[in-house]
Amino acid sequence: CFNGCTDEATAHIRQLLDDPANDKIPVEALLGMTWGFSRAEMKPRLTPPSLEIFAAINDETDPTLNCEPYGFAREIVNALPIRIRREGDNLAVDYEEWSETRTIYMDGRDHPKDLTPTMMGHSVGHFEGDALVVDTVGLAPDIFYPQWSGGGYSEAAHGVERYTVAENPRRLEVEVTIEDPKMLKEPYKFRKVWLYTPDLKLVHDSCKDYPTKP
Repeated sequence: CFNGCTDEATAHIRQLLDDPANDKIPVEALLGMTWGFSRAEMKPRLTPPSLEIFAAINDETDPTLNCEPYGFAREIVNALPIRIRREGDNLAVDYEEWSETRTIYMDGRDHPKDLTPTMMGHSVGHFEGDALVVDTVGLAPDIFYPQWSGGGYSEAAHGVERYTVAENPRRLEVEVTIEDPKMLKEPYKFRKVWLYTPDLKLVHDSCKDYPTKP
């Protein structure tokens, strides 16, 4: 689940790993099985417009091959390291993937009434006990990970992230829920975990670093 997955997909992965019959199956083959499971699980959630994206998107048609950075749904659970830091009253999240930085407003403001959609949208956050809850709107249309789920979301999408810190090992866990009346028949909920790596420094990520990209 390095790019995040649903609870059902996590259970499927554990089942594959626990079955001795799969011990000699190459890891890439097992990974392919999880991708197939996740796409089959996602498909019933999609409305007709999103199903068109689901059918068309794959590793060859992924916009990132044309150096288009990830949108919200992929960037927030990407596989590369992230850094969360204070920026005055607010929080900034630095993503190594595509070298993006995102602001989470913690100063009590609401979302603006007239937002111009952007790839990462407008995010406001607050704490509920030990959990950081982030609410995001104003998202430009984009896609979910093609391998895991496919499909897309529209400017009507609404994302809620719930971040918690767990121990033994120390790690950051996020539960993401995305609602979109245009593209999803029901909310799409998935999870992601990062291990705590305080000595790690983010490196600059650029399109030219990918040999598969022009």
